[in-house]
Amino acid sequence: MKEFAKKAILTVLVLALLSTAALVSCACAETVSGNGELTAAEWNDRLLSLQSFKFMHHKDGIGYGDCPVFTAPSEDALRFANNRQACDTNQDLYEAGYSEEGWLLVRYDTGNGKTRVGYIPPKYIKGFKSGMSAKHFDHLSAIAADAILVTDNPLKSGSSFAELKAGENFVILAKYTYHGNWWYIECTAEGKTARGFIDRDKSTFYPGNQVKDGMNREAISLQTIGTPSRSPMGTEKAGEIVISGSKGDERKLVHQAADPNSKWVTVAYPTRHYPCYGTQTGTDGKSWYYIFVEEDSTWGWIHAGYAVPEN
Repeated sequence: MKEFAKKAILTVLVLALLSTAALVSCACAETVSGNGELTAAEWNDRLLSLQSFKFMHHKDGIGYGDCPVFTAPSEDALRFANNRQACDTNQDLYEAGYSEEGWLLVRYDTGNGKTRVGYIPPKYIKGFKSGMSAKHFDHLSAIAADAILVTDNPLKSGSSFAELKAGENFVILAKYTYHGNWWYIECTAEGKTARGFIDRDKSTFYPGNQVKDGMNREAISLQTIGTPSRSPMGTEKAGEIVISGSKGDERKLVHQAADPNSKWVTVAYPTRHYPCYGTQTGTDGKSWYYIFVEEDSTWGWIHAGYAVPEN
């Protein structure tokens, strides 16, 4: 017990020192306007922690007939088909839950082999109980470094309804990685607010909403995004682990706690590298790694038997 108490005290002291160092660092770091004067590191951490969302399938629809669909949750937002775009909610439909404004985010077929993602106004779907959690998207200001195509069809690369020009402002809301690899954004198209998807593998941008904030720094891409500066436990990156096995092998469960019986929160793929922010002896007496899974912005613990530290 005495040894445990000593370790506990030491841990508290270390975390206190880390917190102090973080405050000093933030005070001296370069700031990025457009999001409450974030530091560059804070902006990057916000980008990495953006929510990843999915859609729930309703094979027979949700039973509200034809409903208007807008690209963003506002009747002033861009609406396709000469402001007459609609979907038949009695047919095959996917929904991702309600937005903060109470609009239902849906994905549906347009009847010509194409798919659209948009929002149905609340008044058309009164009483519908979504099986998905409400969407509380972030609003992270950014500036396009190069031309970026925007699509509302995340099932097919190559389609687009707008193009962001280099130097144009937009807002990053979330990410969508279930089909393809996308940032979900809000921008201006045809003079109206619109939401859509941009390719995470091809898009480059600067932080902030003013040219001077970002363009004196290297543009951000998926390849340069890095890893979180600090974990929810207050620990810094200690290295990387590689999931054992070969491509195509069974995925490994990442748990909420260092306990094989705890809830699993995501999965890790064999041969992939993940940043590690600490180790701990689990309830099974074995070592566990605390990792960050960027694809769905999730923190969790993975058994050391499934991974090895990167050399």
